[in-house]
Amino acid sequence: MPVVRPPSRRSLAVRIGQPLALLGVAIGLIVFLYYRFSETPVERAERLYQKHDFPALKKHARVQKQKGDQVQLFLSYEAVATFATEPQTRLAALMQAIAAADARPIFRRETLLRIVESGMVADRGGELIAEACKIENPPGAELRHLIGELIKTSQPLRGEDTVAGKLFELFPALQRKVKAKRLQMRSGPSTDAAVVRQLDDNEMLLMRNSHGMTNVSGRTGRWTFVLDKNMQSGWVFDAYLVSNDD
Repeated sequence: MPVVRPPSRRSLAVRIGQPLALLGVAIGLIVFLYYRFSETPVERAERLYQKHDFPALKKHARVQKQKGDQVQLFLSYEAVATFATEPQTRLAALMQAIAAADARPIFRRETLLRIVESGMVADRGGELIAEACKIENPPGAELRHLIGELIKTSQPLRGEDTVAGKLFELFPALQRKVKAKRLQMRSGPSTDAAVVRQLDDNEMLLMRNSHGMTNVSGRTGRWTFVLDKNMQSGWVFDAYLVSNDD
């Protein structure tokens, strides 16, 4: 008669080991998915920037700074958010804080590019140009393009007279000379617009943008938005302007 033997009993280690191994695999998968698909602090900052949620961006950047996490980068994001939410704060002070953390120009340059890209310039283009000229002398391709785009706007460019001199050096092709004894710079592209100031014969101007061709007092030309060497902008009729070589 055959002997019936009871089934062998697995050891406690084997019985516990298999569930623990499965649990370990599950935990590892959860950790992998978390780090693979959750936002990093930098990704969150960029998302808030793209959404133009500047109050949240400023708070997030300050938290990351306190943690000592990529301080230069988050100083840059904080500067962008502060520029957008606190108009009374001087851009120069924000840029100095970034430079104190890292003297390399990359973070200050990226800060200016983000500000312009987000369309927050308003009437502070002069500040942006002044800081761009401080970062690199002469400005490199990216900053030169940034400055050129600010010049093309119809916003005032209030700033130091020394900045105007740098602009005239950077963009010689935009320079024009007044050839009239009493040429009026006006507040708008019309002879009905208020006179901002009277321009002197041979005074140098920097062209910013122009309207279409028209006729004024028997002359054909364009109303052109210009900048003088005192960083004052206004409209002149370009039939009374000549290139610097003429």
